Amino acid sequence: MAEWGTSSPGHLVDLLETTAESTPDRTAIHSRDGAVTYRELHERAGRLAALLRADGIGPGDVCGVLAGPSTEGVVAILAVVRAGAAYLPLCPSLPPARIDDVVVQARPRLVLSAEPTERTLTGDVPVLPLSVAEDRARDVPAPAAPPAIQPEDAVMVLFTSGSTGTPKGVVVPHRALLNRILWGQREYPVGADDRLLHHTRYIYDFSAWEVFAPLAFGATLVVGDFTAYPDFDAMAEIIQKHDVTMVHFVPSVMSGFLGRDAARQCTSLSTVFSGGESLPASLARRVTETYDATLYNQYGPTETCIDSTFFRYDPAAEDAGGVPIGRAVDGTRLYVLDDRLRPTPDGVAGELHIAGVGLATGYLGRPDLTAERFVPDPFGGDGERMYRTGDVVRRRPDGNLEFVGRTDRQVNVRGVRVELGEVEAALTAHAEVTQAVALVTDDERAHLVAWVAAAPGTVDGGTLREFVQRRLPRPFVPDQVVVGDTLPLLPTGKVDHGAVRDLVAAALHRTPGADAPGTGGQEAGGVAGEVAALWRDILEVDQVGPDDDFFELGGHSLLAVEMVSVLNERLGSAIDLADFFESPTVRTCATLIEADGAR
Repeated sequence: MAEWGTSSPGHLVDLLETTAESTPDRTAIHSRDGAVTYRELHERAGRLAALLRADGIGPGDVCGVLAGPSTEGVVAILAVVRAGAAYLPLCPSLPPARIDDVVVQARPRLVLSAEPTERTLTGDVPVLPLSVAEDRARDVPAPAAPPAIQPEDAVMVLFTSGSTGTPKGVVVPHRALLNRILWGQREYPVGADDRLLHHTRYIYDFSAWEVFAPLAFGATLVVGDFTAYPDFDAMAEIIQKHDVTMVHFVPSVMSGFLGRDAARQCTSLSTVFSGGESLPASLARRVTETYDATLYNQYGPTETCIDSTFFRYDPAAEDAGGVPIGRAVDGTRLYVLDDRLRPTPDGVAGELHIAGVGLATGYLGRPDLTAERFVPDPFGGDGERMYRTGDVVRRRPDGNLEFVGRTDRQVNVRGVRVELGEVEAALTAHAEVTQAVALVTDDERAHLVAWVAAAPGTVDGGTLREFVQRRLPRPFVPDQVVVGDTLPLLPTGKVDHGAVRDLVAAALHRTPGADAPGTGGQEAGGVAGEVAALWRDILEVDQVGPDDDFFELGGHSLLAVEMVSVLNERLGSAIDLADFFESPTVRTCATLIEADGAR
């Protein structure tokens, strides 16, 4: 890894500034508001960084950024990093209670907000709108010297799901991010002719590569800025319009995107990244059959900075099942160990432990949890640590790793790591719920569901979904909540998770009857009839009534995106996904279409 110092080309901040100064007139960002050159981006971020430093913000501090993928979000992130502080991403779509939990734990000195309206945060943390901050920054003189950033200084703090119901903040140091950016540039160089689709929300770690890698090496960011995400048709339109060459998808989103006719016209794509979920070989094959592009499957917990492994997919040598997660990125050591921390032979499953330059410092304010997950590395030097991922893998004879499963109750739901304990804690916070079990179904369209115990007639599944929507990020909200009197127990007194899974499966796949979903009255004609017909096809149910709930029929958020997208295409409408989520019924959907004037 390159040496550190204010003049070293290996310093991430210096890389950003050197590129901006050497290519000032090149386009750095394309968005719906127009193009921003490297000179303009450099000056805006520099002035804002000067304002932060004038307010005493620098190395060792945390500064929040409340923004979705946007020009404003990039400016704010660059400014915080150039000031020497760590940026704390806060997604505007998160429930206020979740944002408050994060803010209380992280205690940022300031939150820069791209939102057009004021927002009050818990803990008396000042919130400064970016428009106001940039106006104020015009009168602040530039500092005489850049901040002295050290390898162990934090560059970002990312919060992930917590098993106790409280999110935990991962502190990522500069050395980890720098290692990942420089390795990526060696493996798949980003050049001046590249354009990357910037659509990953900042709370997810791959967004750091989306922001820093192209701007460090002179490429162009194309900001999606979608009204509803993921809008596959809008995504394809943006890729075609700007000749996007590089894009990252979680497999579930990739599958939905490839299912659209417009996606096949995105012929400019030359590099496609997959991560966040297991990548089926069938989906990988579809990618390489659709595009003349190189496909990389990548894996890495937030605790090891974006990616720890990579696999360059070769369709000529494909295997049945899932695509391997591959080999270690530079500066990373991978250990497949048994429960006594002994290496397992090739082909024998074990827990993956990760060591090397990419490790996070630990969990913010949680030395106990840090010590539990970041343990001494028995194969490394004095003081070196390794991270216990909880992921079970096996090593193939060719040296590549295959993902097998988990050792705990953490699951992956459409690319997002979810602690089932956090979902259960949110459900049991309801006054009528005595117990809750969350799980992921094991059918072909696996999604997050929950079985709760409550007194008969006191609460229903829809009410509980609305309750947790106000407390959890959308990927953490169960697609269906099934209410019962009690939870089945094992002789030991513990919850019988196998029996719960059977109960949920029976509830979700029962034949529609007099009081079952799918019989909400005689199906309507006209627009409502077309909506109902599409729901029957997508959800694979026999009947759909006008007041049936999309999610109670077996839908989930990604299917909802697909459904709305198909309806808008078929009927020439432009209904908004957020409006549908307010009341996800056939009647509401038809009303929105008719109000839009599509018919």
